[in-house]
Amino acid sequence: MLKLIAGSYLIVITGRECVGSYMGHPIFKATSLKILHCNHALKNSPAEQKKVETEFSELLNVAEHTPGLYFSYDTNLTLSSQRLHELGDESKLLPLWRQVTILVE
Repeated sequence: MLKLIAGSYLIVITGRECVGSYMGHPIFKATSLKILHCNHALKNSPAEQKKVETEFSELLNVAEHTPGLYFSYDTNLTLSSQRLHELGDESKLLPLWRQVTILVE
């Protein structure tokens, strides 16, 4: 979910390719994305809102076609192997979204 001034966007990975593994976990590269506009947050005039939304859409389209988005369903790629080891086995049993919230709390 990407929240911008012009509203919220849901970025959905619609294509992927397995490019390797990290510590035994498969690593995927996003090959295609779909960007969906969720709501309208601006309270500007329709013409002004349309202009801002068009500018944001153009930026999102550039991001959509820029290679280099990698992800894993099983491990947090943003952490070093040392930090993953320091987390301990209990936190590794949690879903990734919960592991991230523990790290930022």
